[in-house]
Amino acid sequence: MEKVISRLFDLYLIQHRHYLVQYPGGYYITRTPDQSFPIRRYMIEEHLEGKKTLGTFAGKYLTKFICFDVDYRNENIAKWITYKIVDTLENAGIRDYAVSFSGSKGYHIDIFLNKAISVQSARKFFELVVKFAEIDEGAEAAAHGQVEFRPTDKQGVKLPLGIHQKTGNYCGFCRIEDRLKVMDCDESVAFLFSLKKIDSNVVLDFIAENAPTYDQYDAEDMEDVVGKYTPLSTYVSVKKSPPMYSMGTLVIYD
Repeated sequence: MEKVISRLFDLYLIQHRHYLVQYPGGYYITRTPDQSFPIRRYMIEEHLEGKKTLGTFAGKYLTKFICFDVDYRNENIAKWITYKIVDTLENAGIRDYAVSFSGSKGYHIDIFLNKAISVQSARKFFELVVKFAEIDEGAEAAAHGQVEFRPTDKQGVKLPLGIHQKTGNYCGFCRIEDRLKVMDCDESVAFLFSLKKIDSNVVLDFIAENAPTYDQYDAEDMEDVVGKYTPLSTYVSVKKSPPMYSMGTLVIYD
C-alpha cells in the first residue's frame, strides 16, 4: 500500500494543498490552499480503499501530467474518441501513456512528464492533439460530450484506482488492445508501476515551443509556496448538470 501511495504522489501531485474529495452519493468538497489542510498519505489510502475519492489540480503555473478527459454519454463514442486520441499520440511518437475508466461516462488519458512544464504549454499540446485527432468540437457534437483539458488550477481530475462514489464503479486502468476493458485492482496496481514518464521536451517540441522545464521538487516547492498566498477558485464541475445547491466549498450534484 505504501508503495502505491508514493507512486500516485510521484505521478499525479505537483502541489498538496488544492484538491477535491468525492463522498458517497457523488458530492464534492474542495480543499483550497488557504485552508492549510494538505493531502496526507492516509487520505490516499482511503481513496484506494474506496471510502472517499480524491482528485487533484495542477499548480497555479505548472503541471507534471496532462489529462485528456473524454466524457461522452454514449459508451461506444467515448471509446472511439479515446482510440482516436491514443492513435494521434502514438503517431507523434508518444507511446507511454495511461488510459483509465472515469467511473461514469468516459476515460482519462494521462501523460506523465519527467519535468514540470507550464499549464499554458500543456494546454497547447492538448489542443493540437485534439485538432490532429479530428475530433469535432462543434456545438452539435458538444451536446453529446466533449474532451476536456485537465488538470488546471481551477478544474481538477479524479485520481485513478478509486471508486466513483456516485456510480460505484472502479476507476481502473484499461488497455487499448483489450478494447478498454477495465482492469481489476491487482492488475491496475501492477500497471501503475509499469508506467513511464516521457521527456517533457517531447511535448515542447510537438508545440514548437522553447519553454523552461522544472525538476519535480523545485516545482512542488514553488507551487506549495505560491498556493499558500494565492487564493484559488473552488472546483467547477466538469459535468453540465447545474448544482442543486451550493454552500461554501460543498457542492451537491444530481
